[in-house]
Amino acid sequence: MKRLSTTIGLTALLLSGCVNLDPAYHRPAAAIPQTWPTGPAYAPAAASDTTVAAVGWRDFFADPKLKAVIDLALANNRDLRLAVANVIAATAPILASAHTSWTCSAGCRACRARP
Repeated sequence: MKRLSTTIGLTALLLSGCVNLDPAYHRPAAAIPQTWPTGPAYAPAAASDTTVAAVGWRDFFADPKLKAVIDLALANNRDLRLAVANVIAATAPILASAHTSWTCSAGCRACRARP
């Protein structure tokens, strides 16, 4: 009797691991607009031979509010100022020594040994 109850208990325990109580999941549709955004900040690009890398950032961004925010960020960016100062400080000795390090030397040496 004890063996039968143990077998029934183990069988019930094993079968309970096969039960899935999660509801069926259906992925919702993505909220992606069907058209491109429009407005003055999204002016259509004219066909030209210039690449994006050749365009300056002031010409690349058309929104005046965004340009004002970028100007404000550049003016108040201490890390950028520190990086520029470090580059200038690192290149100054190299540039200064490049103009003064021109040297010209010549030499002649002879040696004779007795046989």
